[in-house]
Amino acid sequence: MRRKASIKQSAGSTPSALLGDGEAPNGPLNELLTRLTNEFIRLPCESSESKSLLSAALHLVAEAIRGKEAESKVLLRYGQVLDEGFRRNVDDLGEEQEKLFKRLKNVEALQRKLSL
Repeated sequence: MRRKASIKQSAGSTPSALLGDGEAPNGPLNELLTRLTNEFIRLPCESSESKSLLSAALHLVAEAIRGKEAESKVLLRYGQVLDEGFRRNVDDLGEEQEKLFKRLKNVEALQRKLSL
């Protein structure tokens, strides 16, 4: 049996709504986060590595959301983690996983798509 949350959510307190400017639940950020989660948990590597790569991807996305204020050192650091993970697993990746890794490498395009 599922426990009910003890804190009531107001209508505007969903994660997407908290992003501001009316970000729709099916917006580009929500779509990307869903894809990241779904694809990274299915990576052909140890669970700890897939979690580490997912964490790096989420950090990269979080910094990319900042747009022009994003710190290039942070983008570079998490981009390198993802590059290393891609190289270690490239032979075993599915087509969608490979596309997603490549999409994350293009930080400028990512920032344009996620501009809030």
